[in-house]
Amino acid sequence: KAVDSLTEFVRSGGALIVFPGNRIDVDWYNQRLYSDGRGLLPGQLNEIQDRSKETDVPARIVSQRFEHPALQLFNEPSNGNLSSAEIRQWFRVSTSPGQKSMTAASLNNGDPLLVQHEFGSGVVLLSAIPCDSDWSNLPMQPVFVPLMQQIVTTLASQALPPTNIRAGEPLLAAFPTEETDLPVALKLPDGRQTTVYTSSSGRFQTARYDATEHLGVYSLTAPDASVTHYVADTTRTESDLRFLNEEEIQSVVENCRAVTVHSAADYIEQDRLKRHGREIWKPVLAALLALMFLELILQQRFAKVRT
Repeated sequence: KAVDSLTEFVRSGGALIVFPGNRIDVDWYNQRLYSDGRGLLPGQLNEIQDRSKETDVPARIVSQRFEHPALQLFNEPSNGNLSSAEIRQWFRVSTSPGQKSMTAASLNNGDPLLVQHEFGSGVVLLSAIPCDSDWSNLPMQPVFVPLMQQIVTTLASQALPPTNIRAGEPLLAAFPTEETDLPVALKLPDGRQTTVYTSSSGRFQTARYDATEHLGVYSLTAPDASVTHYVADTTRTESDLRFLNEEEIQSVVENCRAVTVHSAADYIEQDRLKRHGREIWKPVLAALLALMFLELILQQRFAKVRT
C-alpha cells in the first residue's frame, strides 16, 4: 500500500528524491520501484563501488557545465565547487534504453551520480549516494546546503504549476482536495474579476485560465482565501543578446519584408531610395536633348524636300 500511495502521489504531480544507503534491500528496490524501467525509479541500482581504503583514489563529481536547473547555480565558480567532495562509495546506476531518464551529474569515472525522469505528471530524482557522510564527505562541504536547497526547490517547482508564465500560456493552479467544481476568483492585470472552476486531476483539483494574452500580474484567490500571484511576461528570447546567424537573419528579413545592409554606405543608399526614389533626371535629360536634336534634323530634311 505504501508503494501504491507513493506511486499515485508522484503520478499525480508530486516530486520524489531517493537517497539509497547500505542498508536498503537492492533487489526489492529494483523489483518494486524500478520494475524494468516502468516504476518510480529512473535507474536500476547495481553493485556498490568501493574506494574506502586509504590507498584508494576517491571519485569526484565532474565539474562540467550543468544543464539541470537545480545545478545551474554551480556553473558560476563563486557559488561553490561540487568537485571538491570525495566520493568513497556509490551505487552503480543503469537505465533502460527506452527509458527517458537524464543524468544530472556524473562522477569522474563516468558513473551517474544524479539521475532523473518524469513519472506521470510528477518527477523522481535518484542519487547514487546517501545524503549523510557514510560514503562521502559531501555533507561536510560548503556546497552541500545550497545543493540540497536547489534540488528540493527545483523539483517542487517542476511538480507544481509555475507562477511565472509566458503571455498566452495557460495559468494553472492545483489544490489538494477532493471537492469538485470549486470557484476560484481571479483578478486580471486590467483590474477585472473573473471566476474559474476547478476540475479533477488525480489527487488535485486544478483551475485553468487560458486567456493570458495581457502582460502583468494575475491574482488568484483560492477557496481557502489564500492569494497566489502569477506573472505573465513576454518570452525571454527577445532580450537574448547573441548575434543571429545568416540563416536566422534571412528568416527575419523574409518575415518582415526587410532589406539587409552590410555597411554604412549600403544603409545610406537604401535610405535615400526609400525617401526620394531613384534619381532618373540624368537619363530623362539625355533623352530630351536627343529628341530635340532629332527634331532639328527632321526639320532640315523636310525643308530640303519642300524646296
